[in-house]
Amino acid sequence: MNSRLFYVHVPSPLGSALVVFDTEGTADKKGTVVYVAIGEWHSLVATMKRDFHKLGVCPRAKKSAGNRARASAVADIAAFLASPTEAHRQEISHKYLFGTKLQQRVWREIEAIPPGKSVTYTQLAARVGLGPSSARVVANAVGANRLAVVVPCHRVKRSDGGDGGFRWGLQIKRSLIEREKVLLREGETEKTKVEGEKT
Repeated sequence: MNSRLFYVHVPSPLGSALVVFDTEGTADKKGTVVYVAIGEWHSLVATMKRDFHKLGVCPRAKKSAGNRARASAVADIAAFLASPTEAHRQEISHKYLFGTKLQQRVWREIEAIPPGKSVTYTQLAARVGLGPSSARVVANAVGANRLAVVVPCHRVKRSDGGDGGFRWGLQIKRSLIEREKVLLREGETEKTKVEGEKT
């Protein structure tokens, strides 16, 4: 076990979400999100333990958020998963515990893709300074992402317009894409309404 790492179950419209927080370096013990996975709970726990075993640590389970700071952190990620807007994503303090330098470079570039937009694996390769032949390398980096939704790898597609793969299943990828479209439409409607009230 590792005293600084803990994981919690966070219900979401996408299904069960397993979220791991790291309290190292956070004076208020609120914790930084280091791992988010979505799917069937028991499978998520087993996979998470295997992933962290490679790092030589094992997060401990928390049935409740505990102190107020941790409760706030869990509430933030729950709100984000329920409504994955860019404003909510910016509220999530996260860091990479996994990945090579190249993979982390790819993930940082993915974080820069705006909601409702998408890029191809080839375009993503170019953005991180690699040639078109590196699309497969980039696709593998995208698939290695362990921060579901927080690093929005669902916004990366194949060059032919196909969905490509997704670590947590294509149904969840498509749901995320559709949800973003709905949230953007709602945001535009609200913006138009407010502007109409001003005139």
